[in-house]
Amino acid sequence: MAENPTASPQRKWIEPVVAVLMALTTLCMAWCSYESAAWTRRSNRLMNESNALDRQAALLDVQGSQALIVHASMFMQLLAAQPAGNEKLASSFLPSYECSSAAA
Repeated sequence: MAENPTASPQRKWIEPVVAVLMALTTLCMAWCSYESAAWTRRSNRLMNESNALDRQAALLDVQGSQALIVHASMFMQLLAAQPAGNEKLASSFLPSYECSSAAA
């Protein structure tokens, strides 16, 4: 003869414990989903900020290279004007070159 499982005092605790465990599992899963979404938002915000700073750094690098090219070109024209005897051209470059190199 088989025992009636509902009448057994040893098995009465199983259903409430299983229900509590399932509720805790559901709460933990909801909390993990919330935290995952929060970290994803933070990660995306920081990635966007990093990309903006990267673009700004690239722009500043290009602008610095352009300024270097202009200064080198002016200096080369100054060096070419002095031996050619074109003192007017050499004197016109000299003040602007001194001012731009003093600012750097």
